[in-house]
Parts: sequence; structure tokens; C-alpha cells
Amino acid sequence: MAEYEFIKTKPQVFPTISVLKAPPKWTDRETQDKILSFIPEPDRPIFIFLTRQWIRPGEARSVKVKDFDFERGIITVARTFSDRIIRECPKPRMVKPRMINPELIPMLRMLCADKLPEAYVFLNPRTGRPYTIKPVNNMWNEACKQVEVQIQLKNGTRHSVASQAATAGVPIQAIQGVLGHTDIRTTMDNYACTDLTAQMVVFAALGLKDNEAKVVDIARQC
Repeated sequence: MAEYEFIKTKPQVFPTISVLKAPPKWTDRETQDKILSFIPEPDRPIFIFLTRQWIRPGEARSVKVKDFDFERGIITVARTFSDRIIRECPKPRMVKPRMINPELIPMLRMLCADKLPEAYVFLNPRTGRPYTIKPVNNMWNEACKQVEVQIQLKNGTRHSVASQAATAGVPIQAIQGVLGHTDIRTTMDNYACTDLTAQMVVFAALGLKDNEAKVVDIARQC
């Protein structure tokens, strides 16, 4: 029979457990494009969209023609797929218009041509229906093997584009807007460590770049 012990007095301090959170794994645009080159051509549009538009795979699979306003260059992310089930309210449960990446507009216009507003944009050519997550993941993983890169779909698309932007010095508030995060702390947790803008400002202010020759001379004297 189990024995129990009772704590007569409440401890004054409980131990705090901290869990270190690593930033999402990401890759550069060149590697993304190499991966895309190994995706079967009929399936490539949805992957191009994922590597350029910053939205989640479930949201991309659920995009309909009516979600695009090409005149204003806006996409409204209004739903998402949870496995095979459509959810009309996407994470974080707020419908927000976002700017369409301009380089995608010609491809998207072509995909939407002659389709009704309620039609899904990205269809599996083998079924004529919206993609399910399994074949999308399988194609991505197989293409990654060809490039000899190990990176999951979401990290290789949405997280990679956001990290590329942060590394290039794009303000974290702008990244928040494109990702659609309601709380900037979510953006900060994932991408602030990739933002090198402040560090660039420090080195520029100290004029360290102009002292390259002096550093070399000092190193030779050691």
C-alpha cells in the first residue's frame, strides 16, 4: 500500500524551472530555391507561395480565389486546414488583410484565372482537391534529401523568410505585421535573436570597419 507524507507548512519559495527556447531553424533563399527545383513541377506553385508569402502550410492549402484582391495587392487569410478539416478562423483567430508579395502576383493571377471565387487556388493535380498535409510534407522532405538539407516544411518556408528578413535588418514590427502575429512578443521570441540591426549600428558608430588595416597590423605584431 502506498504511503503518503503531508507537508505541514507551505514552502516560502518554490524552485523556478527555466526552459531554454532555441530559435526556429531556418535557411537562406538560395537553399530554398534549390529545394524548390526538386519539387515536381505541377506541385511547385504551393511551395513557391509558402517560401514567399510567410503564411502557414495549413493556411496556404486553404486559400481561395476570393481571398485575393489583386487591384490592391492584398490577401486575406480567412481560414486554415487542420489536417483535413477546414477551420474558418485561422490562428491567431483574427482575420487580417496582408500584402501579397509582388513577385507572386503573376503566378497567382494565372492560378486564379477562370475560377469561381469559392474555388481553392492550390489543388493536388492527382486528386483535383486541396492538398492534404501528408503529400505536401513528403514532397518537401524528398526534395530536401536531394539537396542534402534537413529542415521541416514550416521552418524551411515561413520561419526561414522571417529570419532572412530579420538578418537583413527589417524592423521586428514589420516582420510581426507580415507574419500576422497579434502579440509582438511572439515575434520577438522567435526572431529578435536573428535581428542584427542593433549590432550593425554599434559597429558602425564605433567606426570599426575603418580600422581593418590597423587590426591586421596589431595581429601581425602578436
